[in-house]
Amino acid sequence: MADLRYINAALTRAGIAPITSLDDGSLAAVVADANYDIVVDAELTAHPWRFAAQSKQPNLIVGDSPKPWRFAWELPADMHLLRAVTFGDDPDADEIDYDLLGNKVLCNVEEGIWAHYMTSPPESEWSKAFAEIVTRRLHTIFLQGIEHEYGAAASVESQMQTYALRARSTDSATRRPQRPLRPRIMKKHYGRAHG
Repeated sequence: MADLRYINAALTRAGIAPITSLDDGSLAAVVADANYDIVVDAELTAHPWRFAAQSKQPNLIVGDSPKPWRFAWELPADMHLLRAVTFGDDPDADEIDYDLLGNKVLCNVEEGIWAHYMTSPPESEWSKAFAEIVTRRLHTIFLQGIEHEYGAAASVESQMQTYALRARSTDSATRRPQRPLRPRIMKKHYGRAHG
């Protein structure tokens, strides 16, 4: 369930009356309902936000694994986006060779693997910067989709992009550096150290 405070903050910035529910039938509620989860998901996957980053050892699943893999591991239930699977708990360690099958990691490593992933925490756990980025993105959408103020929306979007870059940089600076996430196609091309 969406927290209306960020939706209503974006609506009022656009000069639109706040809503009381996502199903109240108003145009604002329809636009908010259609876009809120998309905006939140896009931002959660754009950067490894500290408040949403987790590392856990998955549980080994006893039984047959599809060939060519020897072991299957159950991924954590709260996982939103898998960033890496490593041998050991260091998220910057070299990734092991693996494939995904539903909520399982398939690999040839029998013990000591860790899943490094993003969760989708409730709004009450968001950082202030993340909440502001979501609010500004929604503000842009409301200016375009409801008010048809495309010039104002472009200005808000530009300011939001600058704010987001600074916020992500600050978030990254408050933890030890991480290697950038490489798409799996690049990993296949360049290979992996373990497997």
